[in-house]
Amino acid sequence: MTGNYTHATTGVFDVEIASGSGPGTGHDVIEITQGTATLNGGTLSTRLLGTTYAPAAEVRFRVLSADRGVSGRFARTPNLQISANRYLET
Repeated sequence: MTGNYTHATTGVFDVEIASGSGPGTGHDVIEITQGTATLNGGTLSTRLLGTTYAPAAEVRFRVLSADRGVSGRFARTPNLQISANRYLET
């Protein structure tokens, strides 16, 4: 998107992860050009699509970028359970 993005205290950014093939292809991403991203709390929620992809422990996902900077934080980032004893930290 072009311009500024503000994530409200009641907002939910639901990231769907299908593979490790990169942002916009393997998982959701918000990319902001010519603007900033302001996080005023809210929730970053993640979920796996399908049953065949399980990210390796060291895999990281870029889900938000802004060419003029990101400020603030999500207030809630629940972890996603991948298997009986593995979680994807958000």
